[in-house]
Amino acid sequence: MGAGARLYELRMHLHLTGAQAAERWGISAECINRYELGRELIKSDRAVRIAQLEGISLDWLYGISDKGAPT
Repeated sequence: MGAGARLYELRMHLHLTGAQAAERWGISAECINRYELGRELIKSDRAVRIAQLEGISLDWLYGISDKGAPT
């Protein structure tokens, strides 16, 4: 599973709309949509911010490991 699918999974786990996630993570809803659809890769600084805010690992977000998933 790629980063876009994991980002979508995280957003659904948190019960956030695209607009709510955008406000929470400090990026545009359009950007989130492009990430989730795999049209654009998540920039590392944004991935780090999301991981820190939501208490997940970057390895989980990038699909490298199942450890560090949202709880």
